[in-house]
Amino acid sequence: MSEKLDIPVEFVELDKLKLFESNDVAKSEFVYSKFGIYGVCEPSALIMAGFNSKLVYKKTSYDGVTISVAVSS
Repeated sequence: MSEKLDIPVEFVELDKLKLFESNDVAKSEFVYSKFGIYGVCEPSALIMAGFNSKLVYKKTSYDGVTISVAVSS
């Protein structure tokens, strides 16, 4: 799908997610049991948005896909 839309796919390394801390992200015990971290979607959005980023669309799941959106100020 990313090729059709000409949008690159980028991944956040697990090590970066392990180091990330924020009071703005929802914690998931399920994600912690699988990956040893409390969140993937929201932390990834914040990391990729960069310094001083904030969530503008919190974690939402649909049909097995979870998304969130962050922007930097």
